[in-house]
Amino acid sequence: MVAIEKIFVQNMFSVEGKVAVVTGATGALGKVLAKAYGYAGAKVMMTGRSEGKLKDLEAEFKAEGIDCAYFVADPAKEEDVQALVKATVDKYGEVNILAVCHGFNKPKPILDQTVEEWQYIMDADCKSVYIVLKYTAQQMVAQGKSVMMISSELPELLGMCDRIYVMNEGRLLAELDTKDATQETIMGYIIRDTNKA
Repeated sequence: MVAIEKIFVQNMFSVEGKVAVVTGATGALGKVLAKAYGYAGAKVMMTGRSEGKLKDLEAEFKAEGIDCAYFVADPAKEEDVQALVKATVDKYGEVNILAVCHGFNKPKPILDQTVEEWQYIMDADCKSVYIVLKYTAQQMVAQGKSVMMISSELPELLGMCDRIYVMNEGRLLAELDTKDATQETIMGYIIRDTNKA
């Protein structure tokens, strides 16, 4: 696992008082992100399928002063995700951040893999992401909050967003209305910033 230092995260960004939901929190990526959000001041709702692992993680994080809780849920089950969002709002009052870190893979040659195994992978890696994003975004919109999209596909962002934030190495370089955002403009900010370093 990658080591992460609390002071590094605090210096890089702060999400003090925000509420972060982290799926797949017991996996390598989920654990690191959940801890990073906690170090940066967020209240963290961790979720996964294993209550034992979640309980251990909660104890570990609370010992470090992180305000956290957990909720056992299968992200591929709509009712579990709805209950997760409700539990988060009941505990912390809102949802501000979503980190989707869950997933499953059991690669096999297609001739050896059953349709049921393939479907499980699709449910775990595709359907579940849709369900988690759908119900978390609904909650954020109901709160009057914005929904942040992170993508390297500029046409997708321009078609769905009303403003673009340009970042490089953790620094905010520009805030652009979509009418002013082009690939050339965005890359210009990044190149100028990189040349300064």
